[in-house]
Amino acid sequence: MAAWTAAEIYVAAGVKVGLSMTPVGKGRFEVYVDGEIVYNNKEHETSGITIESVKEITKLIKQKLENPVAAG
Repeated sequence: MAAWTAAEIYVAAGVKVGLSMTPVGKGRFEVYVDGEIVYNNKEHETSGITIESVKEITKLIKQKLENPVAAG
């Protein structure tokens, strides 16, 4: 499932995103873009990763890449 999740994120974001996936335990799954959390499955009260959550994650990543917050 991890390889499929990574592939889906790369398809959505292309080479614009650096991806690192590390197992943490207790079903925790968080996604960060530019150091900012964009998805936390515990906030959605889910365990692990689902097809629906991957769709939500790719949507959030696309939004973040299209609308970056200007620094300074």
